[in-house]
Amino acid sequence: MENEPVKHEQLHDSQTNKNIWYYAAKWYYKSALGRDEYSCNIAKYKDRDLNQYFWPNFKGTLEFAIKHQNEHFDYTASVPKVNGLYSPTLLSLQKRIEEEYKILPLHILKKKPGAKKQTDCKDAYERNQNAKQYAQIDENESISDSSFLLMDDVKTSGSHILAYGSLLYQRGARNVAAITLGENYLSR
Repeated sequence: MENEPVKHEQLHDSQTNKNIWYYAAKWYYKSALGRDEYSCNIAKYKDRDLNQYFWPNFKGTLEFAIKHQNEHFDYTASVPKVNGLYSPTLLSLQKRIEEEYKILPLHILKKKPGAKKQTDCKDAYERNQNAKQYAQIDENESISDSSFLLMDDVKTSGSHILAYGSLLYQRGARNVAAITLGENYLSR
């Protein structure tokens, strides 16, 4: 699995009629949590900083995304957890991206209280409704004509990418792409 090609696809935001490219380095095998080290670490990443473990694959994915987009991103923005806080791993990865690529972290994505965990939603429709209903953005930050790289843990349905990407486009972002630690294998 070390030399897997970067998974990438275009998601369409029907609210803004814009596209969001999505990138992931590896599959996330939830069914193999006892056997696949990478998937086990994705499952644990939210509570502790595992950026050292994820950085080699994440960096390769980031470089692929930059080349594929043919653009220097202005900002990274992490999708918050259900409690509204950010993952220590994603925060550390944002800091490394700032240091090595001069892409600034911007902590403007928020989650309204009352959101369910996406894993508690029974199907893709409920996941999409949950993401749309509880996603919000800090209105005080000027982001007009900026290029964003959204960061999240795992893409399953793409609902968080679309919900937050749509908010960024509605606020005037020029370009939005997304990168995750993994893609849920069962989402294919």
